[in-house]
Amino acid sequence: MEQSKAMIFVVSENSLNSIWCKYELNYFTELGKPIYCISKEAIDEKNFCLNKMNDSWFLDPDYKTMALIEGKNINV
Repeated sequence: MEQSKAMIFVVSENSLNSIWCKYELNYFTELGKPIYCISKEAIDEKNFCLNKMNDSWFLDPDYKTMALIEGKNINV
């Protein structure tokens, strides 16, 4: 991620409930790089329109502890 210029986040029920996706979104945000999102449905329909993520639902100052130590599911 440190070598990447941007991230593409695929929005799906699984990705929204994934503790690892939340970890990676938080980490990438700390790097100060843009995150673009696309829905799984848009990919299935071959409608590849990326939008810059402006929603910060995933931000959690304690994300490293939750993901690496507790390893529990995060309910969004």
